[in-house]
Amino acid sequence: MLEKVFRWLSPCDPSINHNKALDQRHVGTGRWFIGGQSFKSFKRGEVSFLWLHGIPGCGKTILSASIIEDLSEDPSDTTPVLLYFYFDFNDSRKQTLDSVLRSLLWQIAKNPGSYPEELRQLYISHGEGRAQPSVQTLILTLDTVLHGLDRVRVVIDALDECTTRPTLLCWLAQLVGQDGNNVQIIVTSRKEHDIELSLEKWVPGSSMIPIQQLEVDTDIRTYVHAKIRDDPDLERWKGKETVQNKIEVELMKKADGMYVPRLGITHRWTF
Repeated sequence: MLEKVFRWLSPCDPSINHNKALDQRHVGTGRWFIGGQSFKSFKRGEVSFLWLHGIPGCGKTILSASIIEDLSEDPSDTTPVLLYFYFDFNDSRKQTLDSVLRSLLWQIAKNPGSYPEELRQLYISHGEGRAQPSVQTLILTLDTVLHGLDRVRVVIDALDECTTRPTLLCWLAQLVGQDGNNVQIIVTSRKEHDIELSLEKWVPGSSMIPIQQLEVDTDIRTYVHAKIRDDPDLERWKGKETVQNKIEVELMKKADGMYVPRLGITHRWTF
């Protein structure tokens, strides 16, 4: 039945976005958050919700990937379930609350030994795949499934790229605000007015974390510094620290605070 439910649910695969972000990430970037107090408090279970916000191009998606990797690889972390989703303005199937709910349900279902009875019943009650569930039905089903688990962490990237933001924000408020909550959530987005207005009603100020330009510049500089010294197209400048430093300065100017992994590293520099 698992294969039938998969075809019926037709969930998006967030690992595509995740792997792309990892390919663009340089080791050492994002440490300002991964090693910071807010994230440590989150991992200790002291904080149930964090919102990371920043300007377009500041590296939010790459930071999300770093967070997901840290949570999944930490040997001291006994949390049984980690779920994630990337909204994507380039993919219409990854832009709605409906797509989030289907993906999260399937991520739980595909884990060995964790296929939820609620999902099987949802499939059966909809004519064994002949009809589709409403968003509200998916919300209720996921809510029941999540609270039947021990502890759950969810990372959702780019809320601002969701086309059904009002219902998404209501769902997040409902999920986090329940008594005896076992679900922790980290989200990222631009600091857009409707998102801020909604979240500030129930998210404490300490859990609303701006991605500062200084932190972004440090990450960009770490990336650029390494690429200049490792890129085969810049082999002839190897060992010429003065020239490498000049290239680094020019690339930092070109970045202008935007975390873009391909900054023209292969440009034929002449000095």
